[in-house]
Amino acid sequence: MTQSKWNNVKSIRIETIDESELHEAIHEWAEGCIELEKFLWLCYQNNVVTTGCHADEHYGDFYVSFDVEASNRTMLEKLIFFAYQLENLHVYIKFVGNPNSGDGWNRPSLLISSAFPCNAAKYLLRLSKVFEPDFKYDTDNPCLKILELYDLFNRRWLCLPIRLKVYRQDESTLFIENGMFKSTNNIIQKVMLGAGFRENDDPIHQEWISASTSPTQLGMDLQKLIDAFSKKFESEYIISPDDDNLRSWYVLFLEHRIVARQMNGDKS
Repeated sequence: MTQSKWNNVKSIRIETIDESELHEAIHEWAEGCIELEKFLWLCYQNNVVTTGCHADEHYGDFYVSFDVEASNRTMLEKLIFFAYQLENLHVYIKFVGNPNSGDGWNRPSLLISSAFPCNAAKYLLRLSKVFEPDFKYDTDNPCLKILELYDLFNRRWLCLPIRLKVYRQDESTLFIENGMFKSTNNIIQKVMLGAGFRENDDPIHQEWISASTSPTQLGMDLQKLIDAFSKKFESEYIISPDDDNLRSWYVLFLEHRIVARQMNGDKS
């Protein structure tokens, strides 16, 4: 794909784009997918801040990512709720992205993507329904506890990515990834195992998983994590997000890595 002013791999914060250029930017981001272009406009009109997107009809995959803190929280809840009603989707919350991807790389993001090859246009059309005025959703649905867990991790600067792989409503897998220094592994490991999660045998990175066979079970798994991490980190490892000297350990590590690269003459 040919790179352009707006579609150049770098993340460009939508609020920094002049309104006269917004149509061109969104059109280029959609990469020819009409349904994605319409979805991006709906997000913009409903104060849902998108940070990245892709839709490929040939390979049958798509993703859209959102700025968690800058977006309308109710709309994010609706998107998560509806994504959980569909099949073969990922709901993924990350605390940092690629440090070379432009402004906002170290802001938390919510990503909704295909888990398996699918009709990307069809999925985007269905997700667009959340923006309809009469769209109703269950505010007590267990899947929304994923945002409650995110809030807890964010308050404690835990930086543990949360990934929900939805096969269908009665079958999903919850993943918690280790995004921190290995010196913290023993702490996190004890909490995760104590909450009933098992460590996944992955040679690339450390993660813990729990498979659910119903929305109720998913809610119970999320609540176990909320209770376990609240108890452990409330009493021993409180890190205030208001203190500029006590930032996310993972973000700090990545920033130091960037500085080291620049000092060595590596601008990548």
